[in-house]
Amino acid sequence: MLIYDETNRSWMLGSQIASGGEGTVYRLTDSADFCAKIYHSLPLSKQKREKLEALRAMPHAARRHAAIPVSLAGPAPKAGEPHSVIMPMVGGRDIYELYNPECRRSSFGEVTFEFLVAAAKNLVVAFEQLHAEGIVVGDVNERNIKVRPDATLTFIDCDSFQFRQNGRLFTSDVGTPMWTPPELQGLTVHGLERTQNHDLFGLAQLVFLLLFAGRYPFAGRPVSDIALTPEAAIKRHAFAYDPAPPEHLLAPPPGAPPFDSVPGALRELFVKSFRKGSELPAARPCPAEWGVALGSLSKNLVQCAVRRSHVYWNGALQCPWCALLKGWQLDLFPGTPHSAAKPAGETREHLQLATRLLDLAFSPMSLVEPSRAVLEACIQQARSSGKRSTPWYSSIHIFGISLESGRKKLELLKCDLDTVLKRTRWVCSEAAGLPLQYRAAADDVMVRARNLAARLRDTANQRFAALRELQAEWREHELDRHLKRYFVSNIVVPGVGESRRRTLLSNGIVTAAEVREHALLGLPGFGGGMVAKLLEWRRECGLDFRFDASAPLPAVFAQKLSETTARRVGGMIKEGGALEAEFARLTAEYGKRFGALQTEYEDLCKRRAVLESKISALERRRA
Repeated sequence: MLIYDETNRSWMLGSQIASGGEGTVYRLTDSADFCAKIYHSLPLSKQKREKLEALRAMPHAARRHAAIPVSLAGPAPKAGEPHSVIMPMVGGRDIYELYNPECRRSSFGEVTFEFLVAAAKNLVVAFEQLHAEGIVVGDVNERNIKVRPDATLTFIDCDSFQFRQNGRLFTSDVGTPMWTPPELQGLTVHGLERTQNHDLFGLAQLVFLLLFAGRYPFAGRPVSDIALTPEAAIKRHAFAYDPAPPEHLLAPPPGAPPFDSVPGALRELFVKSFRKGSELPAARPCPAEWGVALGSLSKNLVQCAVRRSHVYWNGALQCPWCALLKGWQLDLFPGTPHSAAKPAGETREHLQLATRLLDLAFSPMSLVEPSRAVLEACIQQARSSGKRSTPWYSSIHIFGISLESGRKKLELLKCDLDTVLKRTRWVCSEAAGLPLQYRAAADDVMVRARNLAARLRDTANQRFAALRELQAEWREHELDRHLKRYFVSNIVVPGVGESRRRTLLSNGIVTAAEVREHALLGLPGFGGGMVAKLLEWRRECGLDFRFDASAPLPAVFAQKLSETTARRVGGMIKEGGALEAEFARLTAEYGKRFGALQTEYEDLCKRRAVLESKISALERRRA
C-alpha cells in the first residue's frame, strides 16, 4: 500500500509495528529512518488536522527526545484529506520492559541498577527539554517512552502532546487513570488545559518504578478497612512508602525494596510529589531537582561484595537486592556470585565429595543374641528375685497339693515359652525382610552417586562443555576483532561519499565492526537502501575471516570459562550433598527400625533363657 506525504513523495507501507486506540503504526519499506501512523477514525477532524500541522512545525530542539511527526500523509497525491502522519522511527523497548524485572533480562540483558539510574537521569532531561519548549506531555504512561540499549530514550505518540502555537492552545485529550494526578482523577481531560505540575506527577511515578523494581507507588498492603484501587489511592494521596503519612492507608507490599535503599534527598522528592499539597501550582519537584538527586545517587553507587550484578547506593544498610534474594527468593538482578568466579581447580571439595559418594554402601544388619554371660546373669537375677518373693509356707506339702501346683506352674511356663518363641520367630522374619524394603531405594541413590562421582572427577569434561557454550560468543568476539581492521574512512561503497563518512564517524561507527543495523537506524541520510549496502560491505569484509578454536582464549573469555565451569561443578556439589542427605535419611530410618527389632530380640532371648531355666528346674524337681 502506498501513501503520499505533503511533498507528494510516495512511501510503501511495510509490516505493522504497533496498534493503539488512535491508529496503527507501520514500517516504511524504503526507509529505516521513518514510519507511518494511520488513524482509525477518518476523516480527521479539523481540530486534529490543525494540531498535526502545528506539531510538525515544532523546532528541532523539541525533537531531541520526541518522535514528532515530520509530515501529514494521505492515500493519494494531492488528495487534500490526510489519513496518517510520517514520523521518525524509534528503536528500543517500552520503558516498562526496563523497570519490570521479568521483562528486563530478555529485553536489556544483565544490566545493573546503575543502568536504571542512568535511564532515570535521561528521563528527567527529556521532560526538562520538552517543558522548556512549552510542551506538556499530558498522557504520561509506560507505553509512550522507548528506551534504547544505551539508556537513552524517546517519547512516542507525540500527537497527544499539549502545546501552544501562535496563541492557540492544543490540548492533550487522552489520559490513563493510573498515571493521572490526584487533582485530575475523575475529570474529563478533553479540552482541559494541563500544567507542567501535572506532568511532574507522571515523572515521579516513572522514576519510582525505575528505582524500586517496578513497584507501583500507589499499590501496597492495606493497613485499614478501606479497600483502595490504585486510582482511589492516587486520589487520596495514599503513597504506600510514605514514612509519615497524614492518613495511613497503605504500607509497602511484601518483597518490595526498602524505601531507605535510596538517599534521603530522593525520598523527600517522592514524598513531595505524592503527598497532599502536591496538587498546588508548581508544588511538585521540577526535572532539575530530580536531576541533581539522581546525579548524586549515580556517583555513590557501589558493587555488592557477594554478587557483581548487585549495584546499590553506598548509604544503604545492606545490599537491598541480596536481602530480597535471601528473604523472598526475588532475584531482581541475576548474576554470578563473586565466590563462583574461582576456577574449579582451586578447590578439592568436589574430589572429596566424589570419594564420599563412591564410599556409600548399604549394609544389611543381622540380629545378635546376648552373650552367654548376659543370659546367665538374667537367670541368676530371676532366681534371686524368686527366692526373695517365695512365701514361708511354700515348702509345706499337704495331701499332695504342692505337686499339683507345680504341675500347673510348669504348664504355664511352657505356655509362656511358646509365646516367646513365636514372637522371636516373627522378629527374626521382620529383621530378615527389612533390608529388602530399603535395598531398592538405597541402590537407586548409590547408582546416581556413582554416576555423579564420575562426573565430578572428570572436571576437564565439564570445562570442555562450558567452552562449547561460550564458543559462539567467542567466535563473534573474534569476528569483531577481524572487522576492526576495515575502516569506514577507507570504505568504497556507491553512494557513500565524504558527507556520509563524516556522519558515520561522528556517530561512533569507525570500522566494519560497528556497522550494524540498529546503529545505522535514524542516522540522517541513511535510508533502507543505504543501510543494506553498508551491511553488505560488512559481510564482504568478513569473507576472509577464519575462526581458530584452538587459539588461546582472550582473558575475558578465560574468566567466563572459569565461572561457567565453577557454576557447573557447584551445581554438582549441591546435587551430591542432596544425595548424601537422602542416603543418610534412608540408612538412619533403616537403622532405627532395625534397632527396635534388635532391642526386642534381646529381651525375648533373655525371657527365653529365664523360662527355659525355670522349666528345667521344675522338671528336675518333679523327677
